[in-house]
Amino acid sequence: MRLGFHPNELAAADHGSSGGTLRLVFFEPVLGIGLGFAGGAMIYLVMAEMLPEAIEEGGNTLTAWGVMLGLCTMLMVTNLINLLPTP
Repeated sequence: MRLGFHPNELAAADHGSSGGTLRLVFFEPVLGIGLGFAGGAMIYLVMAEMLPEAIEEGGNTLTAWGVMLGLCTMLMVTNLINLLPTP
């Protein structure tokens, strides 16, 4: 199973239109900035909206356990993804 492409394959790939290729070439340099902005927005949402409500509803101890369980799950999934063979 292939999850992505290598930038050198851009010329050989059939994208169906030159517009799609031009958009890919144009937006690739700013992709990191966009993903960083989206990540920051999600962190803000969790810290400003969800965490205070979780503390109010479940208390400090239950919220802390939930955060730690979520972080451990995220690390486990990331490590499992890294174990997948690359083509």
